Amino acid sequence: MTLSDQAALVIVDVQQAIDDPKYAGRNNPELLRNLGRVLDRWRRLGRPVYLVADDSPDPESPWRPGQPGNEFKPEVAPIAGEIVIRKTAGDAFEGTDFEARLRRAGHGPLVVGGFQTDQCVAATVRGALDRGFEVYVLADGTSTLTEEAHERALAELTDASAKIITASEVG
Repeated sequence: MTLSDQAALVIVDVQQAIDDPKYAGRNNPELLRNLGRVLDRWRRLGRPVYLVADDSPDPESPWRPGQPGNEFKPEVAPIAGEIVIRKTAGDAFEGTDFEARLRRAGHGPLVVGGFQTDQCVAATVRGALDRGFEVYVLADGTSTLTEEAHERALAELTDASAKIITASEVG
């Protein structure tokens, strides 16, 4: 698959908190490997990368700023020049300057991966679609708590006009 040089990779909520016991048994044990492969290729090509971080305001959340869970997983840790979007809602566009950054830079379509397929990934994809972006979702670069929830979320995103692809198609 050939995407324009302006296609942006968006990685949602791949932080240390995904190792919290309440997320044990994720449906896609290859999440980090697949995202890492796409991210490495994206970086080699000099394409735009946006990393989205969940900054939960919940004092009990492992995602909360100041907690070890808030840090990015090493496989997707940002490097110089990559933009981190910090959000407190499910949708990375809500209450952030994400859309403005993408539009100013002329980035699109968006290739989206991350955690959880049926939660923040789906919310961000829907937010992008609502704003007129073309969106590709990495089926094997997303994960959630059950395979059933993962498959249902991908089907719903397809119905919403997102295109479902695999990491091997882009990286």
